[in-house]
Amino acid sequence: MSHTPTGLKLVRAGIGVVVAFIVSVGGYLVWAAVANPDVRLKKPRWVEGAFDHSYWLPVLAVTLGGAALVGVVLWTAYRRLKAGEDLYEGRMGQGLRRRGERHVDDR
Repeated sequence: MSHTPTGLKLVRAGIGVVVAFIVSVGGYLVWAAVANPDVRLKKPRWVEGAFDHSYWLPVLAVTLGGAALVGVVLWTAYRRLKAGEDLYEGRMGQGLRRRGERHVDDR
């Protein structure tokens, strides 16, 4: 029986979800871009002159780039937890009063 801490399991599951998201959504967007290469971005009112850009490159960059950044954050947390670091060590009660949070008393 494994004695893996719950936090480590949750972060590992989060990494799996991000990988599944990148594979599935990335595959769908690539398929959609190949099937519909003529989809173009709408020209904003403030742009003067010619404007002809593909819709798919920005969508792919933002979607997959954002998911990759989330994956990097989760992978960093996973490595730190795997090394035995307590990510919340010494943080309990510090900085909790910063915007008038009344649920914290001064005890």
